[in-house]
Amino acid sequence: MKFSAIAFAAIVALVEAAVPAGTKFGLVSIRSGSPVQYASASLNSDNQVVLGATVSSSDDYLTAVNVGDGSLSIEGTDLYLGLNSDKALVATSTPSKIFSFSDDRYLAIDGSDAITAVSESSYYSVYAGAVTTDKTTYGIALLITSAVTGSSSSSAAASSAAASSSAATTATQSAPAVVSSAAPSTTLAQVNGAASKGSVFAAAVAAVGGALLL
Repeated sequence: MKFSAIAFAAIVALVEAAVPAGTKFGLVSIRSGSPVQYASASLNSDNQVVLGATVSSSDDYLTAVNVGDGSLSIEGTDLYLGLNSDKALVATSTPSKIFSFSDDRYLAIDGSDAITAVSESSYYSVYAGAVTTDKTTYGIALLITSAVTGSSSSSAAASSAAASSSAATTATQSAPAVVSSAAPSTTLAQVNGAASKGSVFAAAVAAVGGALLL
């Protein structure tokens, strides 16, 4: 699933000053003008983190949880985010204390938010740092979306969605035609959604409704 630039700009942020332990979030790739712009992260059957893959429902999108010690767990599983020997982002059974947050909105691995997406025909695999390959690659940033701290009641989620929907009209009128986001310095809003897996991502989607590009 991909977002149009205006739809993404219309989502209202309720961003905290940091990303504390317990925060749940999804990941969306940022590379302006590329096929991976606003591509959502999910896990494939090989437990690799991939971008732009077809999923059957919003529950299939990746929801990570900040453990607070540099590691990230994967909600609904006993797995954690980590790197394999090729530095591909994967799900593992062992925590890897290599993750942090750049500008409180971009995922950093080993202190760097420079990430590479590699074309695998029907999706893109994700690597830390630069990659040497004959395949098509894009340097990207991974934006944290739908950040939720701790538990969130359905009423709070509904209020957040309503606020986002109300602000969308003004935002879409004033948002630029193109959101330049090739570098981590780009200003893009994090989204406050529901806490459960799937609804974390779906709450942001509901806020902009028909503005999505499938």
